[in-house]
Amino acid sequence: MSKTVSSGNSLLLAVGILVLLAFTFLLFKAITGGLSHGPNPTTTLNQSFNSTPSTTTVSGPTTTVWSGRVVSLGYSGIANITYCDGQVLSIFYPPSYAAGRSYPTLVFIHGGGWSKGNGGTWHVQENQGENLFLNSSFIVVNVDYRLAPQYQFPAMIEDVKCAVRFLRANAARYGINSTRIAADGGSAGSHLALLLGVANRSSGWDTGPYLNYSSSVRAVIDQYGPANLTNPYFYNLHSGLKGGYLFQNVFDLTSPTQPAAYADSPVYLVSPGDSPFLIVQGEEDTVVPYNQSVMMYNSLRSKGDAAQFISVANAGHGFVQVSSSPISPSLTQIHQDELAFLQKYD
Repeated sequence: MSKTVSSGNSLLLAVGILVLLAFTFLLFKAITGGLSHGPNPTTTLNQSFNSTPSTTTVSGPTTTVWSGRVVSLGYSGIANITYCDGQVLSIFYPPSYAAGRSYPTLVFIHGGGWSKGNGGTWHVQENQGENLFLNSSFIVVNVDYRLAPQYQFPAMIEDVKCAVRFLRANAARYGINSTRIAADGGSAGSHLALLLGVANRSSGWDTGPYLNYSSSVRAVIDQYGPANLTNPYFYNLHSGLKGGYLFQNVFDLTSPTQPAAYADSPVYLVSPGDSPFLIVQGEEDTVVPYNQSVMMYNSLRSKGDAAQFISVANAGHGFVQVSSSPISPSLTQIHQDELAFLQKYD
């Protein structure tokens, strides 16, 4: 009889210890925010974009944390949010983020010749700019899109437009001010950003879900983006064996005089009332020649649209220094000018 009672007491003691441990764990989680909901920009999210995403979740909307080579910007965010046709985007929050508020948002579109790259392929200058925008209370969204040669244009602009509609449809969920969404890009990404600023629904590129939301943007920053595919020099630069058949693979072009070359060129889609543009171009760029940006600027001004132009001396593609003299204006000044532009129009 005494052995039975002793065994029962031991069992009760073990159960009591387990209950105490469980209570302590739950209390710890509650204190550290492990039970929080919604975007949680108090915790830094490390990201990598060169690997398959893991299945680890973070607080807020259902997301996954990227594993592999980690790129830590020191800002909180939500990675690998699926939008529209299965593409993903990532949202970074400013240090000033507070729940219940909405923030102006900059959609950044990566370059890579429409055929490579993803939302994590930031060049140094783009990374510096994003840091400045985040520290100035902007949300920054990095967008992935379908790539050539598996997909040809207009898949890329269809995705980017759908991403903007997705952000508007989910603005309250992610703390986005749906009336203050701007676009920024680099190289091929700037071609898509330009199109966001000039192509309305008549283009036929608004496809997929969220069609009751607009894909327009309030302002556009164009960094060395292709603007005129009909220019013979530019076409020959990126066509045939010499150009890696880029225009053939991306746009299915065999001549710069094809109707598609005009339809896919931002310079020919400009109309009065388009978004304000800031165009930034390296004077020595041999990938996207200087006159591409000049033609875009002239097209905008001819229609009475707001446009500013920053000419960067001693700079090649990506604002890379190509002479013994430093680029002018400096990257720091370029980003300050971009921020001033966004604060004026967005």
